[in-house]
Amino acid sequence: MRAISSAEVQPGDLRVVYAAGGEQGHVQMALGGGAWIECCYGYGVCVNMSNAWMESRGCHYFTYAGF
Repeated sequence: MRAISSAEVQPGDLRVVYAAGGEQGHVQMALGGGAWIECCYGYGVCVNMSNAWMESRGCHYFTYAGF
């Protein structure tokens, strides 16, 4: 995995969203077009189209660097 900026995100890249207190909260995968997919506690798999709340938290972005 290689860290990237939010401007570099492509489908398949990951976003790690940190919860209050700096603990890892969510790991999401970019689908493209601003959509992210994640497992949501109590709901199963969710597609997130509204990123304002997630991006208001600390986020780190990663891409797969290959084999």
